[in-house]
Amino acid sequence: MDFLHGFLGLRSDWDGIADPGDRIWNLWSRSEVPLTRLRDVFQEEVRGSEDRVAVGYGMGGRLLLELQRQGVRWKGLVLISVHPGLSHPEEKSRRLTQDEAWAQRFERDAWGEVV
Repeated sequence: MDFLHGFLGLRSDWDGIADPGDRIWNLWSRSEVPLTRLRDVFQEEVRGSEDRVAVGYGMGGRLLLELQRQGVRWKGLVLISVHPGLSHPEEKSRRLTQDEAWAQRFERDAWGEVV
C-alpha cells in the first residue's frame, strides 16, 4: 500500500497502520513542487502503483486524485476527508479569499488560537 498524510500531517501518522513493505510518502519533502508537476517528481516513487492500493488523507488524498487525473493508476484508492476540487471561478475566488484569511491567521495568531 501507499500512504499519504494530510496538510498538517507527518509520515508518522501512519505508524501502527502501515506494514513494513508499504510506502509512506513524506509530502513535505516535495513542498516546493507545484501540484501540477507532482507526476513528474513522483515518477520513480509511483512505479508499479497499478498493483497497489493507495490511502490518502486530506491533502494527500487530493494529491492522489491529481496524480490519477494525470494518468497514474492504482489497484484502488482510499480517500479520507478529500474534496475533489473547485471548478467554478466564483467558488475559486471565494476559496482564495478564505485561504488568504487563514494564511494571515497562521502568520500572526498564536498556534493554539489557530488550531
